Amino acid sequence: MAADVRDTSPTDESLEKLFTVCKLEEGMVAGFEAGVKGSQAGMEMTNLSPDMLNKMAKGQAVMMDVIKEEISYEKIKIDLLNIYKNKYSQIEVLQIIKFFESEIGKKYATVQIELLPETQAVILPRIKAVMPRAMKLMMEEMGKP
Repeated sequence: MAADVRDTSPTDESLEKLFTVCKLEEGMVAGFEAGVKGSQAGMEMTNLSPDMLNKMAKGQAVMMDVIKEEISYEKIKIDLLNIYKNKYSQIEVLQIIKFFESEIGKKYATVQIELLPETQAVILPRIKAVMPRAMKLMMEEMGKP
């Protein structure tokens, strides 16, 4: 008896199409960039001198270039394929592709990437505002036996 298509694992071809239509690679890059901005904002919350902050930012840029290179889409694609194969069936992948090929799906994929910096702009000032209290509480907790 033939396997039920609902139970079949997605093909590499269908998953690669999914990754393309949902703009997975672009989202990864945007995520890296948002992480860098968040980390830079965290450094600004310290009492470091402007010179030291500048040096740290330059060092961090070099570090992020290495991370982007080593965790590039091409280098992790096989792992991503295996992860997705364990979560979705072929039918589900085809349905998701159909959504991302629709006008609203295309908009969703694009806007999700655009939302990262806008979301950071909302979150980072709140983190800055709460950081002194959070650091105080952390230090108190660390001082407990």
